Amino acid sequence: MYLASNGIAYLGTAATRKDARGLGYHGALISHRIEQAKKHGCHLIAATALASSQSRRNLQRAGLTTSHTQALYRLADN
Repeated sequence: MYLASNGIAYLGTAATRKDARGLGYHGALISHRIEQAKKHGCHLIAATALASSQSRRNLQRAGLTTSHTQALYRLADN
């Protein structure tokens, strides 16, 4: 998690090992980081996730809402 001096927190990347998925660890981590951001005075909490991912669903369950969508570009294999 990154805490900016302007009151914004970015949750950054998080992952759950395959053998631990479905047990609530990722959701618990998100909730913990949100609590820590609030304790540090953050008034805006940001995160990113792919639109169809479990991460997006976990972020929404924790109370985050979509602010905008963004395209992901990659260089085509030749």
